[in-house]
Amino acid sequence: KLKYEKADTLKTFEKLIREALSFNYKPLVVVNTRDPRPEEDVRRIFRTLATRYDVDIEILNEPNEATYWRDGNLETAADVIMIAAEEIKRVKPETRVIVCALTDPSKMVPFVKLLRERNVNFNQVEFAAHGYGEPWVLEWVVSAVVKATGKPAVVTEFGVVGENKRGIIPLLDKLWELFGQGRVIQAFA
Repeated sequence: KLKYEKADTLKTFEKLIREALSFNYKPLVVVNTRDPRPEEDVRRIFRTLATRYDVDIEILNEPNEATYWRDGNLETAADVIMIAAEEIKRVKPETRVIVCALTDPSKMVPFVKLLRERNVNFNQVEFAAHGYGEPWVLEWVVSAVVKATGKPAVVTEFGVVGENKRGIIPLLDKLWELFGQGRVIQAFA
């Protein structure tokens, strides 16, 4: 029985990694620093994570939201993603690297443009999508990722929230449809 859990300490983090690995699951670790750090700090964090643990890594979480990323500035987020992806692939090329999702799909094209300007290697990264609520929302965010990147999305968060009275089944049906269309390659709940 695995669950989402925030790891505020290294001890908690390592316990969660061991637990996931004991079930033969490869954990997805989302690394989100609320504020940009000096380049060497970013490199050290991601180098350590990639070399010490056998995990997939999602870089940042919804950086267009000030709640998660300082003032929602996507330019500084793109800088961190470029540095982190480069460092991960330099020290452990086989590590799966997933670029964060955005809460506003209309910002995906400009965000991808920023990543391309920074020479993020799109052959070495995948792109996340988060879909909550109704099935059309999941399809909207996945479509934005596919349109902006030309690649299928990895759904790293989805679920039912708020006033949705229909439950999870319609959302799972939509996710299954998106898999069948090749627009989603993996999903995490």
